[in-house]
Amino acid sequence: MKNYIRSFFEEVALIMDMLNIHNPNPKLDPLILFVVSVILSFQASFTTNIVGLIIPLTYSLILIFVLKLDHRIIARIELFVLFIGLVVSFPLLFTRSGNINGLYDLNGSITFMGIYSFAKLLMRVTLSPLPLLVAIAYLGWTNVLKAMSRFKAVRNVVSYIALTTVLIPRIIRYSIQLIIARDARNVKNSYSNIWRSLSAIVGDTLIHSHNYADKLQYAYTARTIGCFKTYSGKIRLNIATLFFMFLSILAITWETVAMLYGSY
Repeated sequence: MKNYIRSFFEEVALIMDMLNIHNPNPKLDPLILFVVSVILSFQASFTTNIVGLIIPLTYSLILIFVLKLDHRIIARIELFVLFIGLVVSFPLLFTRSGNINGLYDLNGSITFMGIYSFAKLLMRVTLSPLPLLVAIAYLGWTNVLKAMSRFKAVRNVVSYIALTTVLIPRIIRYSIQLIIARDARNVKNSYSNIWRSLSAIVGDTLIHSHNYADKLQYAYTARTIGCFKTYSGKIRLNIATLFFMFLSILAITWETVAMLYGSY
């Protein structure tokens, strides 16, 4: 059991490191790319038809091809999201109507409506974050946070996000070290010993993360002016960005129409 937990934590930390890259010279304006990707991801997460999911998928594939992104990074993150989606949507296979409003909706066998609802929810969970993942994988959190810091109202939130993106991988790897250390001291691998050691690890992680977060924030604020080092760059309206804005308006409009009038 601890091996599975350790593998899960290692995968989360690795994904965070993949998204913490820095692109020194993005072809598209970071703010425009990020905002468009957030809008498409938000719309796809609430869509109820297939067309509303094809649009963000097409948008993401075009960006991966045009911007020459490493598709292996996107595929690895999407496989992790797919695993989470399988866990969430698995009970739908055993529903009578495709919805779960109570225990009376569950059936002892797999139904056709259950398979349909399972596939639709799994596609939505997997494809809705794809535009945002592609944007962050291309820009890196540094460019995204610099772009968001242009808005004075959210600079405090941006500073906390910047600390979080640095803190999470370190705390996860510290938890992995605790799991390995306590696993080496356990003589019996019974479930009671496993749960006791895991509960102790949770407490140690909370205490350590609080202390480490304070030290990280002090070090961060000591090296910046104010709560966050602001970015005063203007929006770069080059030909690539203008063409991207035109296609994005079409994609968002098509997605909105699909959400309002689509049913499948």
